[in-house]
Amino acid sequence: ATIGRGFSDATFSQTNIEWKSITTWNRSSHSFKFGGIAQRNGCCGSGQIFGPVFERPQFSFNNLFEFALDDPFEESNIGFDPQTGETRGFNFRPIFTNAGVFVQDDWKVRPNLTVNLGLRWEVFLNPSEVKDRFSGATFPSGTTFEERIANLTPVQKQPLDSTQYDNFAPRIGIAWDPTGSGRTSIRSGVVIFYDRPAGQFFNDASAGL
Repeated sequence: ATIGRGFSDATFSQTNIEWKSITTWNRSSHSFKFGGIAQRNGCCGSGQIFGPVFERPQFSFNNLFEFALDDPFEESNIGFDPQTGETRGFNFRPIFTNAGVFVQDDWKVRPNLTVNLGLRWEVFLNPSEVKDRFSGATFPSGTTFEERIANLTPVQKQPLDSTQYDNFAPRIGIAWDPTGSGRTSIRSGVVIFYDRPAGQFFNDASAGL
């Protein structure tokens, strides 16, 4: 049995800004495409509006007798400020910024054979929070895993230690009509994709909640 209101009054809001441009240039047997995109997700103060939620603890009891004795086995739903360690509720508003550019050539080698060649580059910047409320941990001492966990020290930091800038994604594909009649098409391709983990992953792993 539990007592407490849990996640009532919690609200998710999201404001995203995106710019994208793509240009196509046809020349002889080639059709070139190139362009880019820039995105900023969670800007303008949007995010998890959970402040009042984490100001109300939730208690769990094994049975009614322990409830009557005010002896819970768990207290959850507690928020704290990673900057001060103070127990309090607050709104968590992460910001995710990423960008990418690409170039592609659709080359009609023969009337019955087309080859697609392309390269894309992506960058996913280290997430941030409106008031720097991402948190992590350090393990200053201990020779075993258990000792290091016991000596864990929470710290205020961005969720990633660095940003990866070498996300180059090549792609190649073919479309071939073996008879030249337009009734058969054999297609094949190989592509590499990059993406960042979903925002929920960073929120759950690094939010000081």
